[in-house]
Amino acid sequence: VAYGGDESTAKLRLVSKQSPLVDLRKLVALSGANPGYETKGVLTADVTAEGPLSKLAFAGSAAIRGLEVKSKEWKTAVRSPGVEIALTPKSLSASPFTVEAGGTRLTGAFQLDDYLERGRLNAELRAAGADLAELIHMAQAFGVSSEGVSGEGNVTVDLKVRGPVKNADALDLSGTAALTGVTLRVPALVKPLQVAKANVMFRENSVVMENASASIGPLS
Repeated sequence: VAYGGDESTAKLRLVSKQSPLVDLRKLVALSGANPGYETKGVLTADVTAEGPLSKLAFAGSAAIRGLEVKSKEWKTAVRSPGVEIALTPKSLSASPFTVEAGGTRLTGAFQLDDYLERGRLNAELRAAGADLAELIHMAQAFGVSSEGVSGEGNVTVDLKVRGPVKNADALDLSGTAALTGVTLRVPALVKPLQVAKANVMFRENSVVMENASASIGPLS
């Protein structure tokens, strides 16, 4: 790390040859952070980072094999046979991957272009007959903040997202989803959102529900 001028710069390299994730988790715990999950798997990586500390450009690749994440609050573990990420100064991308939890199977892929400036996302997610609780656990396992969020019910989704990540209103959504017997609890609502049945259409930057039977609180 070099100090000088208006901003510090860095030139770093991370090399990992089949490092157990459980050991990396111990390092996170020693740093004072609370990882909160039991994590297994193997990390292989060769990544360089160079530039201002506030705008590091990455290059290289990373792969996690045999990923398994457990929590005392989950009935089943979140698993993935492998996730591969390619990094260049212009883009970050994950090749098609699969994540499973119980009877839920989610497939996806993403690419983030121009991440040093505007950031343009191109992502796809698909799941058929998924359990909402298991989808929430998957999001938590990959670091998505969802404190106080829980739910259950059947979800089928085929979603594509394109556009600038720094301007949610300009994101282009496309695809469909189907909800059956869904209950969703979020901190912003005093009572849970109940959806007996609904078809969802993703269009540009909007979400449209059709043939919906929903309420806040128990359905009558």
